[in-house]
Order: sequence, then C-alpha cells, then structure tokens
Amino acid sequence: PISPKEEADDHFKIFVGGCGALNEGELATYFNEAVGEVRDVVLKRNPDSMRSRGFGFVTFYDRNDANKAVSMHFHIIKDNRVEAKEAGNRAFFSRGGGAHPSATKKGRTARPLYPPQHQP
Repeated sequence: PISPKEEADDHFKIFVGGCGALNEGELATYFNEAVGEVRDVVLKRNPDSMRSRGFGFVTFYDRNDANKAVSMHFHIIKDNRVEAKEAGNRAFFSRGGGAHPSATKKGRTARPLYPPQHQP
C-alpha cells in the first residue's frame, strides 16, 4: 500500500514549464482558480543567482485536479504560455506516457551519460 505522504508527494504533482518570470504565488493563484486546490508550488532556481530556471512543480490535493491541469496541457498565465506535464509517479495518470528513453531534443541524438566501456 502507498502511504498518504507518498501519494501526496508523488501522485498529484505536475511539472510546469515556460514559467518565465512568474513566481510561486502567481502560479498558485492561477491553478487554484482554474483547476483546483493547490497544495504546494515549487519553482526551480539557479543556486548562484536565485533566478528562476523557468520551470517547477505544482502539487494538488486531488488527483482529478492534477489530471485536469495536465489534460489542459497549455495554460496562459500573465502572458506566459505555461506547459503542464506529468511528474513524479506516472502511474496515476490514466494515459500513461512520458518520453521514450531514445527520444531526442532539437535534432540531437540521445547520448549515454558515460562513454561505453571497451572490453578487450
């Protein structure tokens, strides 16, 4: 069985990208009004400058609210086109998903994190 903490932390969290100069309060206000009750908003920041990296996570109290936010996909928040995607444990999302490990970005091929080991 999944503990309530694991369920709240993993199952109702979504990724939000394209946040630009938005702050946590603006994201919380938008998602509370447009989707449902927000538990937490975290924007990822550059540790040196503390400037937003343009993405973060929104956690909802209710699974259906998280599903709704993801199904809407793009949200316009103060002239920012914010994309909502699955995050954390993807098992609760009815459509499954996520990028295949071989997916590429901007035409570049995926490379292994470490070079392959040569065997004699």
